[in-house]
Amino acid sequence: MRLPLVIFVLCTVLCLTPSLVRSAKPTTHSSDMPSLEEYENIPQGVLLPNVYTLLKRKNLTFSNDYSIGMTGTMTLEDVIDAYHEGKYDVAAKYLLPLSESGSHQVEEILGIMYLNGQGVPKSGKDAYYWFSKAAEAGRPLAEHYLGILTFTGVGVPPPKIGIQANPVKALMWLNIAILHYPTGPGKKQAIEDRANISGSLTRRDRDRALELTKDWFYNKGEKLLFNLEMNQ
Repeated sequence: MRLPLVIFVLCTVLCLTPSLVRSAKPTTHSSDMPSLEEYENIPQGVLLPNVYTLLKRKNLTFSNDYSIGMTGTMTLEDVIDAYHEGKYDVAAKYLLPLSESGSHQVEEILGIMYLNGQGVPKSGKDAYYWFSKAAEAGRPLAEHYLGILTFTGVGVPPPKIGIQANPVKALMWLNIAILHYPTGPGKKQAIEDRANISGSLTRRDRDRALELTKDWFYNKGEKLLFNLEMNQ
């Protein structure tokens, strides 16, 4: 009777172990990451800024596979369609020059593409760079990704002292993402990921992460949002 009991206990422990900290070696597979769910239903007619000027400057031409308006503009859903169809080279062709326009959605998608090596060389460093730009602008999906990458240390700039991974700052980014996310699957997953990371930290570290979150919102002029969420 002892052997079945031992097997049952082991299975129970494994099932209850948080996914983000289950392995001693962090992973960055796409299944561990937030999805592109918020891009599934792009409002029709949303134009990417200055696309004609930027592509012309880069001596690039438009693909005949996607709708281009009379002024040479294309829509965000055109690029997302290319991405979902696996035409990563087409998506990258438009997005890379558009990164100059300061579109934070473009920065966000580029972060995902660099992280997974989709149409561009796979690079944790470049992914972290693009996610950082979009996250500082308040894009919740980028903040979510940045939190996980900061927890695993993927692409994080080497520190002068200590290790690359920074779970306190990772918790800060997940706090920020949760406050910025609308209600939906993205917010739910961010809450689960925060719980997984938070469970591995001390009370002092969690308090420090909350202070960093507060400082971020106050510095961005979003004091009201932070106070409303914290008082609920």
